[in-house]
Amino acid sequence: YISRAQEAPALFRLMFSQELVDLSRFPAAAQAGAAAFDRLKLIIAALAPPDRVGELSLAAWSLVHGYATLCIELGLEPKGRGAERARLFARIIKLAAGAKPGEEA
Repeated sequence: YISRAQEAPALFRLMFSQELVDLSRFPAAAQAGAAAFDRLKLIIAALAPPDRVGELSLAAWSLVHGYATLCIELGLEPKGRGAERARLFARIIKLAAGAKPGEEA
């Protein structure tokens, strides 16, 4: 997610700009977005209790999306650090899901 945003910042911005794209006119694009979020929920479901999957999926997406946005808009970090950040964000979500410190690695 992070590296894709850095590789194609204009496309990344376009994908999330309601001012530029009305997804109701492009149902296939809206369905692809929903499918991607469903895949994220499956990943989070492996880490979290069922009653927390929705909120932790939104938290995970927000964390990664915000970071990706900061990278492309402010040059927060150079390309190539995305995998490292993804691991950090996974540890954060695991802790939020209830893992004890040290278990989240």
